[in-house]
Amino acid sequence: MFKRTTAINKIKKMEARKKVVQGSTSAGKTHGIIPILIDKCIKERGIKVTVVAETVPAVRDGCVDIFKSVMGDTNRWIEDHWVGNPMEYTFGSKSRMQFKSFDSVGKAKAAGKRDILFINEGNHIPYPIADALMTRSKEVYIDFNADEEFWAHTEVLTEPNSEFLSLTYLDNEACPEEILEELRIKKSKAFLDPDLTEEEGLLHQSNVKDAHWANWWLVYGMGRVGSYSERRIYQFSIVNEIPEGVKRVPRGMDFGSSPDPTILIDAYVDGVEIYFDELFSENNLIPEKLEGAERKSVVDRLNEVAIEEVKKAHPDLVFDQEDGFYLEKEGKDDTEEQKRIKGLIRNYKAWMIVGDSSGRTQLIDMREHGWNARGVKKPKGSKFGGITQLRGYSINVTKRSKNLIEGFQSWNWKIDANGKIITEPDGHEPDGLAAARYIILSKPVW
Repeated sequence: MFKRTTAINKIKKMEARKKVVQGSTSAGKTHGIIPILIDKCIKERGIKVTVVAETVPAVRDGCVDIFKSVMGDTNRWIEDHWVGNPMEYTFGSKSRMQFKSFDSVGKAKAAGKRDILFINEGNHIPYPIADALMTRSKEVYIDFNADEEFWAHTEVLTEPNSEFLSLTYLDNEACPEEILEELRIKKSKAFLDPDLTEEEGLLHQSNVKDAHWANWWLVYGMGRVGSYSERRIYQFSIVNEIPEGVKRVPRGMDFGSSPDPTILIDAYVDGVEIYFDELFSENNLIPEKLEGAERKSVVDRLNEVAIEEVKKAHPDLVFDQEDGFYLEKEGKDDTEEQKRIKGLIRNYKAWMIVGDSSGRTQLIDMREHGWNARGVKKPKGSKFGGITQLRGYSINVTKRSKNLIEGFQSWNWKIDANGKIITEPDGHEPDGLAAARYIILSKPVW
């Protein structure tokens, strides 16, 4: 039976355009947002509301079920107003609520504009897709359990006109007793004295019985940001920048063909610490440089990066010619400043790039244009071996490396029917992670 909870009241008070709702399990986040959206559709004429989840089954078994339940409990459901394919309900006000999933930025853009967007379990939606949807929405709701910090924290909440709300199961008076019992069981697994308050030292290390369940309780009991996901293949940290004094090792490059981008990353090591910095991630690059081509080639983009990075590293330099001039060989009429710039760019291009050996055309073209490029050796079993080697490092990623961060966050081990983790990657290796793996596989040439 529908019940107006504290969670609903708190969500209704949010006023910013982008409303970020973080919470514990059974906090009533989705059960709070859906009734609010229903109310808006009834009271406002002709608005379009889009509810998005990671997959079609996720949106159907989650938000659609809740929507139908609330509509039924409040005697508002009219069967003829519902279209199952696509999943969409039209209200008497001519407002529409549609339930969707998007697997590409292109499809998200093609869906057009809307009045209200609700991203359910936002931490499972890639940021580029979420960004494409939010850009085309007047009002946005995002909810999630915070297994870890992700784009809602690092992107949305750093923007103006955004608002944050944290909820727990205590805000949900409709939480079933059996769920409350399960939560008490989990809390007793986590702490020696589960009755302590946070101020009394509930989370103190001396009170932690089991680190896994303590982290679980932090996320799913208290609605806080957790520190890891057990299924994730790589654990990593986000750093502001590459620290001084670390050793630079070869760059890594993964060649992509649409819709996968080509990615270049820098790498540095300091003992067991490894640092990655994404230099670019770009789609639709052609494999070799061609005169008159409408699209940029891999070499064109690399040359742009070389100039960008030299300018950033040497802000005292005066570039008095077009950038392309500095990619040419030194001429007898060059000034000393121009020779110095060309020398720095030449040195930048001389640092080794390790790329996918299957990108033979790209590698040859890179070498022909002065880049020190080589293909990685990939003997049988090298993919899993590279993963294992990389997992042996403490991985750090610069905060500007958005595609790498998204990849490290999203790639998980498979689980079996009993929920047990299987050491086999689940799905395609995310963009950029192959480039990091190539760096590790090239360790003999460091």
